[in-house]
Amino acid sequence: QDTFFTPEMMTKNAFENVKEKGLLHKIVLLLNRVHPNSSFSFWLASCIESFLRGFHVPHQIFVAHTGMLHKLVKQIVGNEITRFNNIQISYDLLGEIVKFNKHNILFLENLCVNYGWVNSLPEHALCNVVDSNVFFRSLWLSFERFDYNYLCQVFFFKRNFLVTIVFRNKDLIKNKKKSKISDKSPKSAKLSVKVALNGLVYL
Repeated sequence: QDTFFTPEMMTKNAFENVKEKGLLHKIVLLLNRVHPNSSFSFWLASCIESFLRGFHVPHQIFVAHTGMLHKLVKQIVGNEITRFNNIQISYDLLGEIVKFNKHNILFLENLCVNYGWVNSLPEHALCNVVDSNVFFRSLWLSFERFDYNYLCQVFFFKRNFLVTIVFRNKDLIKNKKKSKISDKSPKSAKLSVKVALNGLVYL
């Protein structure tokens, strides 16, 4: 595991020398070049997120190893993304990259361990719990699926720091549910926040 996830493997585009680039590859390359707060970034990330929603494992691994996984986490923990829509789509895309994919979850954990993001990524996700709820749900569903298939016993997913963070911060998530919904908020905003947070409370 440690030998496979080398710094170069985690940060570089493993497919940069491929001559015949497909549409997904071209979109990823373009997304890597645009500013993270631009409208182009939002729409390009939305395209990739929609494509991965069917969690086809080879495509998830492909996207992760184009440098996209490293770039997303780096932008999140570095506060490089400030626009609301761009923050949310970044977490959504992150969730689709790792959902039901044990390789990419291990990839994400190695990234955080090697670059000192073990605490900062969960902290940023918890500070933006409404935007990051899809990411949390993807992790939770993945661990439940792995556990059902007895993969946790092989890959030690129950010890995974991401799982620990979710369980350790249940109370914080519940408190955020109360603080995020104020009496002055519009009814539609209250409803959307409740829907997002209620799912996390039952993790």
